[in-house]
Amino acid sequence: MEKVRTINRDRGYLAPFINIEFISFQWLMQGGRYRLFNLSTLPGTNYVIWRKVLDKAGRFDEDAIAEDAELSIRLYEMGYRIKFIPYAVTWEQEPEDMRTFIRQRTRWVQGMTYIVRKFLRVAFQMRNRRIMFDPVLHVQPLLRLFLRAHALGRHRHSGAARRH
Repeated sequence: MEKVRTINRDRGYLAPFINIEFISFQWLMQGGRYRLFNLSTLPGTNYVIWRKVLDKAGRFDEDAIAEDAELSIRLYEMGYRIKFIPYAVTWEQEPEDMRTFIRQRTRWVQGMTYIVRKFLRVAFQMRNRRIMFDPVLHVQPLLRLFLRAHALGRHRHSGAARRH
């Protein structure tokens, strides 16, 4: 587990903000969570894993879009730990336009939704329930939108019922 840097951070209006987001996430979320709870997740961009550990875990879930987060959960359930190494740095290219950014983040939410559905039944029996924080964090805005839409629909429906 390492720090991610944005190679195209000086291009366009969006990439610099994504660079700040990544730095914030790595140091505040990943670094802080590792320091407080000895917990980190695999980044999708670059990590090292022993082949025998990957084989023991059953390899990658081919249905998972966010295979790094999904594998992180299985590794913790098997008793393995993922280490945050702050001096390791990787570089990646980020979306430079809003359309690409939205497609990327939509894939991430779809991937995390899959993970929440896959592990929700057993989440409270997991060895380290904190590992479910990432998927829930990504899905939470969609859940909030769904609940607001549901509440609005109920409010409109109850108002219509009173008028009849």
